[in-house]
Amino acid sequence: MKPLDFTLEQMRDLIDIRDELARPRLGRARRSELTERLRAYHALVEHQLGRLRERVESAEAFARQLGDEID
Repeated sequence: MKPLDFTLEQMRDLIDIRDELARPRLGRARRSELTERLRAYHALVEHQLGRLRERVESAEAFARQLGDEID
């Protein structure tokens, strides 16, 4: 989670959510609430992945440019 720029608080929260969702006798309303929070984290991860991909593409383009200048 750290490479995705999650804060320590977000990491703890996500771990707690996943742990609680793993409980077999979790009530329907609580499970629904936790699932919604998990969906929000999923959306955040997808967003951060997009940002990382953009950074990698930019770095690759720069590396190609430098390689071209060497040749």
